[in-house]
Amino acid sequence: MLRARLPWFVTLAFAANAAVAQEASYQGVSYLAPPGWSGTQRGGQIVLAPAGLSDQTAVAVVLLGAESLGGNSFQDWLRTRMASLLSPSARVLRASPVQSSASGNLQVLSTGRTVQDGSGGVRLQIYYAIADGKQAAVAMLLTASEDALRTYLPTIQRLFGSLRFSAAALAPAPSPIATSSPPATAPAEPGAARILQKMIYPVPAGWSTQANGGSVVLSPRSGLQGAETLNLVILPAKASGNLEQEFQATWLEVCAMLRAESMRNVSGQMFDLEGVARSANGWDFLRGTGGARNAQQRFTVSLFLAKVNERIERVAIISREIQVNLTVATAALNPRFQGAIDAFLFGLRFADWNTPTFADARLTGGAITGVWEGISMFGGRFKTGAVAFFSDGSAWFGSNFPTYGLDGIKPHVERDADRRQWGNYQFQSGNGVLTMPYGAIPLRLDGSVLVLTTNKTPHRFVRRYPPVSSRLSGRYCLAEGSGCLTLAGDGRFHDEGAGRIVEHAVYPYPLSPERGDGEYEIRDYTLILRYAGGPEVRVAFPGFLDRAAAASTSPDVITLSFNMDVLKRM
Repeated sequence: MLRARLPWFVTLAFAANAAVAQEASYQGVSYLAPPGWSGTQRGGQIVLAPAGLSDQTAVAVVLLGAESLGGNSFQDWLRTRMASLLSPSARVLRASPVQSSASGNLQVLSTGRTVQDGSGGVRLQIYYAIADGKQAAVAMLLTASEDALRTYLPTIQRLFGSLRFSAAALAPAPSPIATSSPPATAPAEPGAARILQKMIYPVPAGWSTQANGGSVVLSPRSGLQGAETLNLVILPAKASGNLEQEFQATWLEVCAMLRAESMRNVSGQMFDLEGVARSANGWDFLRGTGGARNAQQRFTVSLFLAKVNERIERVAIISREIQVNLTVATAALNPRFQGAIDAFLFGLRFADWNTPTFADARLTGGAITGVWEGISMFGGRFKTGAVAFFSDGSAWFGSNFPTYGLDGIKPHVERDADRRQWGNYQFQSGNGVLTMPYGAIPLRLDGSVLVLTTNKTPHRFVRRYPPVSSRLSGRYCLAEGSGCLTLAGDGRFHDEGAGRIVEHAVYPYPLSPERGDGEYEIRDYTLILRYAGGPEVRVAFPGFLDRAAAASTSPDVITLSFNMDVLKRM
């Protein structure tokens, strides 16, 4: 497997093309396909790979079609394409300088980088791009195996060296500010990214994209219920330097697009603004929400504007208002989609913006990393609260417990989406400070107790221990047998109504079925229930105050949900 380095980075000197290679073409680029390799079209690309691969020899070449340079330099064009091929959850460990050469009458740029994906796996990416002054194309070698690289490098060098432009029509390059109309795409794979102008946007897993004039519309392909609708609309960027002024103009633009009139919020305004903030990515953003209506329906509209250099990037979240059992709701607040929307907005990248790399956030590794519970003042009242400290210096502090636990949390996204309950901390030699949006909170360890001083009053917090095992064994029931949940040591579960109760649905359509069976996992203070043929439901698992109970695979009592529901083993 690859280590976090670039092996002897490849100087791409190309041998003569093998006579037995087969000529082929893809979207304006011709190439000689190596013998025994096959190509599969996927998401606007073609993926070439040899037959009979194993984990030790896995290798593939991804080829993008030809594009017009559109007045951009070859170097800038390649930089943008490389950014679009980097998954939002991945980070670059090391990159090689770009090398310039020639192949016949073509300019050639080559470079490489090692990338770590969200699961910790390391991959090597080698890029080979060609241009003739008007158009450009790029191919990317992808592998996690040095053995595969040594085995297939001569073949891949011949493949790269054979790249030429064919007579097929070019794909239009995104222009800096003018509107463009990208083609409709098939449902995207998880982690896929697309480009509109200078915006590189992630496509949520299970969502599809559709061109709409100069805009792009993203919608979930499944999970909508009843009369729910949900669209994320990426609008063309505007050359502007003022977020508030552009928000007003964009609001009127979206209302016109819906052929609807703006409604008034309780505040008497057309929309309520959250205020300009600086994202973890370094650009300023502004969010606001209001309502609109036409003769047929009412909409909830949320706008997200980001100021990147001297332009405003714009996204509208549009959903129909629905009424379920006298409750007015909108799919943008549905837990099935809410997290995906936040991850989309704060996962945006831009071709002319250097997005920082974020360290992994773990709940272990430091003196106070993990979860603590205590009583403090929340909303003018004393309540039980929790504070979670992450290894990257991020912290969550609020009443109760995070609704869906802490598995998979990306603090740099959560902090931007929920400014009130997220902050940063520093801690050294038994003392520190927790910095929240509303002020600084001194911290100190007193034996096994963590003292948080809020409003000049010390509050004592004790550690909550996660279960040592990701599997438990026992039938656990709520008070008076109102619902029971059987967890088996083999990872199976049987739900007798407890799942619906501990979900404490915050939306008219609950995620959990009334009863069911499936597989489960306990991870980072989260119980993950995967119902057979049904949804995945995440419930907070706040852990144990007693270390011995946390070590048991069959504890007498477990606590579930942000509401701290107690279930006893029967």
